[in-house]
Formats: sequence, structure tokens, C-alpha cells
Amino acid sequence: MDNNKPLFSIIVACYNVEKYIKKCITSILRQDFKDYELIVVDDGSTDNTREIIKQLQSKNEFIYLRKQNGGLSSVRNYGIKHASGTYIIHFDGDDFVNQNWLTSVSNVVFRNNPDMIFWGGNAVNECGQPLVNGVKQLYDEREVSSEDCLYYLGQDRVKNWSWGFAFKKDILNGMDESLYPEKISYEDLASTYKIVAKSNKIYFINGSPYQYTQHQGTITKSPSLRQYKDLELIKAQMLIAFKDDFELSKLWMFQLTIMQYQIVSRIENINKKILLNNCTNIIINNKSKFLTKAQLVKYYLVKLRIYCRLYPTLYNYRNK
Repeated sequence: MDNNKPLFSIIVACYNVEKYIKKCITSILRQDFKDYELIVVDDGSTDNTREIIKQLQSKNEFIYLRKQNGGLSSVRNYGIKHASGTYIIHFDGDDFVNQNWLTSVSNVVFRNNPDMIFWGGNAVNECGQPLVNGVKQLYDEREVSSEDCLYYLGQDRVKNWSWGFAFKKDILNGMDESLYPEKISYEDLASTYKIVAKSNKIYFINGSPYQYTQHQGTITKSPSLRQYKDLELIKAQMLIAFKDDFELSKLWMFQLTIMQYQIVSRIENINKKILLNNCTNIIINNKSKFLTKAQLVKYYLVKLRIYCRLYPTLYNYRNK
């Protein structure tokens, strides 16, 4: 490790999060482990986010950068350009984290010197309380290979959340373009697999220390045809990236098309028949032998033509 630079660069992306940003930044500043730099990137907020950050900065040491509004991917790319740490960690401005989170991550770093470290997270409401039926991702501490991790991502056993892992900044060396594609939905899906593919040592830590807020304005709350089309672009990129692994390619085509199917099932006031039929054909033709039990259930529900009616109800139930 380089003693002249921080171990971690924590990049907080924020836009109009005046209700949450103080709790977010405070949860990071209160970490037991202190060898990090905190970079808060404001994507041109129009509410009181800037004023709250400046108040916190007057009493605490961290970097505050404000840029013209360009979207979440542009914020992440901008933060990376200003980061000096060995590891990059992304953070969203409406989320918060447990106090021992960075200690757990650093322990794995000092013991194993991995290229990536994953951790779990819990979905919370706008008051910071766990959603009754929300997603809770919990990992066991272990090492996995890059190849296995790509399969786990495709099986949704490991989440693609951009805030759900740390990675060595030098992994990005040699990339011809910015890590996060701009003006596209699901920047995490479009980028996480690229980091995993370039990582030699990947570790997971126990627990789910990250608390992520689901509220009106979260991308998954508002399904749209744009999201459907963006997933088409990501699928095309993955077909190229995984061209030498037929089963991995099938697995990812299945998972991403299931996401498209779910999006269409929740959009109102459109003719869904053609889109659902297209998705159904792709899902049926990409039944990978590595599908999980949960994915197999979705496969048969799609095949029976009933998943489009069941999913919106299931989604509402899980987000209570």
C-alpha cells in the first residue's frame, strides 16, 4: 500500500437530497477507520443540498465538488477523476452506513490485498426504517474467482449495486472510455461486470452494513420504455464481452430480459403485447443450465404467460 495516499476514496453522489445528505455524510465521518478521503460531488442541486454540505464542511474535513447537472454516471466518473485513494468506493447521497463498515472492509484489505471487496445492504424507507418486505442482501466472508463472480452477478446472487463494493483504482488503467456510461439507466449493470472481469482477487465481507433509501424518484420506482431500450444497449455490450463463454452469455441474456419483462409489465397505457412476446421468446431461448431456483420459477411463469400479471403485485408487496 502507498502510505502517501489514502486507502479509500469515498465518492458521494448527490442531487437534491436535502432531507438525507447530512445523515449520509455524518455516517461516513463517524467511521471507526479513518484512512480515507471523502469526496462529495454535487450534480447541480437546486434545493438546499449545497448549503447543508457547506455547513458540514465548515466543521469537518472533506472535499466538496459541484458540477453542472449531468446525471449519476457523470458524477461517478467526475469523482473518480479527483480521487487519489488506492480503492474507489461509491456512495449515494440519500443513503447511510453502519459505523464499523469501513473497519470491516479495511480488515479484508490488509489480510488479503484484494482487487474488489463486496458488502451487503438493506432497503430502507425515507425515514431510514427497513422496508418490511424489502431487499436485504447478506454475504458470507469468502474469496471467489472473477469467473465465478460474473456468474453470481448473472444469477442475481451478487448484486450489481455500484455502492456495494470497493475496487482498486488501477483496475481502470487502460480503459478506453469512462467506466460509467453517461445518459443511460442502470449504470451499475453496465459497469460492474467490467470491474469484476479485470479483478484477480475478489472478497466478500459478512453482513449488510449499507442502508439504501427507496423513495419516489428512485429509478426502479418509475418504469419507462427508455429503461427497456437502455437494457437493450447493455445486452449488446455483454454479448460482445462474453462471446467466448456461451453459458455466461445465455445467463446474462436471461437475467436482463427478465428485467425488461418486469419493466414492461409495470408500464401503464402502452400496448404491451409485442414487447412481452419479444421478451418471452428471448427468455425461453436462453434457459441456461446455471439458472437459480428463483430464476427457474420466473422462467416457467413467463412460459405460462402469467408472470406479467403477477409481477406488479409482487413488486408492490416487496416495496411496502
